[in-house]
Amino acid sequence: MLSPRTPAFQMTTQPGVLVRGGLPGAVREHYRKNNLAVASPPIVLDLSPGADVKPFFITPG
Repeated sequence: MLSPRTPAFQMTTQPGVLVRGGLPGAVREHYRKNNLAVASPPIVLDLSPGADVKPFFITPG
């Protein structure tokens, strides 16, 4: 519990999208060469602007 004397803090959030299989092949290969386990499929957090609507524009194209 926070004491009444503890000042409130501001929580900063940033929108993002989780992308299944979004790990680039070069990064996946680097992990494999260094014996680092990667989940199958890897899930990557995409923080780029418009990441939430990007699949809807790429798929029809």
